[in-house]
Amino acid sequence: ILPALPERFTRIFMSLNRLLITPFQTRTIHKGIETMIETTFKDIFLGHIKSQNWHNCTIKNIDYKCEFHQESLFAHLILSSISAVWYLLALNPDVSIEYGSFIAATALLHDIGKPSVMSTGIITIGTMTKRVTKFPAHGLIGGIILQKAYSPTFGFTYDEWDTLCRCVSIHMCGYHCTDETSPITQSKWLRLSLETESVKKALTYLSVGDKIGNI
Repeated sequence: ILPALPERFTRIFMSLNRLLITPFQTRTIHKGIETMIETTFKDIFLGHIKSQNWHNCTIKNIDYKCEFHQESLFAHLILSSISAVWYLLALNPDVSIEYGSFIAATALLHDIGKPSVMSTGIITIGTMTKRVTKFPAHGLIGGIILQKAYSPTFGFTYDEWDTLCRCVSIHMCGYHCTDETSPITQSKWLRLSLETESVKKALTYLSVGDKIGNI
């Protein structure tokens, strides 16, 4: 039997409603033509992101699989947000609703750049060939998308939103990497070390949510 949800947990996610339904302007490109459109994060999630399994897809009857995710992008973002907030509350039971909402939003949006950069490729290891989906620079692109989308009616100050965008941009650095002998890890740790304390703190919760939200 699952334990009852803490009231604070419920209030944190209820507080995201403003973020999800507030309209904002964004750019879309169709057949080489760039257009400004008005949308909401609710429409993006329930329309664009939920419309297909971005992590795993079939193109011309050929299956491509993400090496790191069996679950859909939509499921991953929901699970990551729930898990990040659970971890936050486990460590800080009396955390403010405002900060809990910030962590929930950061985790919910951290991979929003993936549909914009999705590509496919072939990896060959010895005699084994794998057809995979790839999402190069999705953190950086996601951060740019979110930075341009900002509205004060989202329920966050500009400084809070800027911290959220920086977390999204850099979320693949630091806490996901553990091999200290790797030059790539060392480079990511260096980039992380230059960030603000508020970004580093938020990433500790996001990294756990990102990992637990991975099937």
